[in-house]
Parts: sequence; structure tokens; C-alpha cells
Amino acid sequence: MRRLHQNLKRQNQKGFTLIEIIVATALFVVVISAIIGIYIDTLRINRRADAIRLASQNVLYISEFMSKEIRNGQIDYFGPVPSPCGALPTSGSSLAVLNIDGDHECFYLSGTNLLMAKSAGGTLLNPVQLNDSNVKILGLNFQIAPACNPYTAGTATEPQVTITAQIKTNSDQNNVITLPLDTTISIPKYDINASGAC
Repeated sequence: MRRLHQNLKRQNQKGFTLIEIIVATALFVVVISAIIGIYIDTLRINRRADAIRLASQNVLYISEFMSKEIRNGQIDYFGPVPSPCGALPTSGSSLAVLNIDGDHECFYLSGTNLLMAKSAGGTLLNPVQLNDSNVKILGLNFQIAPACNPYTAGTATEPQVTITAQIKTNSDQNNVITLPLDTTISIPKYDINASGAC
């Protein structure tokens, strides 16, 4: 009787069958796979957003910095400018500016970096890189209008500089972002001396 009672007790005990274990494992694998997939997609989206933010910040910084220097100063149609600017072209990858303090500045492309050389008090200072090291500047072009000092040439045209370039992130090969930099900067006040006439 005791033995029969133990046999009945064993039959009434509930346990996991092999099929239940397989189904539970399969569900666990499906849920974990979905979570890992979502995590990987989130990481990919975050990396892309970081690349877009980096390119956008560089476009904004470069355009604001150059706008401030050009608007508060003037196009350097003449005068001693730091190399590699030299004589002012009407378009190209360099721009000479006389800033608000009377210092000569040269914005130019060196490889894929935008640099600014400055001559303060007759001393040429070390060039400063304006773009982030994880960003490339491609196709930089300055279009200057008019090509010579408009007031000494007898016109009342407001001088302006159009800047075009491509800002490309290079930190992550899977998330390469290229944004355009395209801005025109007018100089509202123009009072350089007349020796820059055409």
C-alpha cells in the first residue's frame, strides 16, 4: 500500500516535459534575438545621429566664424596678407580678410582642413584649423564680388563673398555624412583706403 501511494504521488508531481523545455527555450531565443536586434539598430541610429551632429556643428561654426570675421572687417583687396593668400583672386580656395583689429587673415584649404593664418603686428602667427579633426572640407571655393574695391572703382556695390564647400565626416566609415556649406556674406560697412582701386 505504501508503495502504491508513492507511485501515485510520483504520477501526480508536475514537471517540465521535453517539449515544454524546447518551447520555452525557443521563446527565450526569439525574445533575446529581438532585444539584441533593437539594441544594434539603436546603436546604429545613434552613430548616424552623432555623425550628422558633428557635420552640422562644423558647418555652423565655420559659417558663423567666417561671417563674423568678414562682416566686422573687410575683404583685403590689397596689403600684406599671410601666405598662401597673396594677391586676391576673384575666386579660389583662399580668402584674404582685414579683420576689425586691422590684422590680416587668410582662410585657405590645406589638404582637407580649413586653416586660418593671421598676421598680427607684422608677425605671422601659426595657422589655426577651423574644422574638427573628424571632418573633411571638400571643394572649398570663395567667390568674391566685385573683383576689386567697388567704392574706389566708382560703383556703390556692396562687397560680398560666397563660400561653398562640402563638410564630410570621416570618423566612422559606416556613417559617412556629407553636408553642404553654402553661404553669401555681405559687408555692410566698407571704408578701406583708396589704394586698392582697379
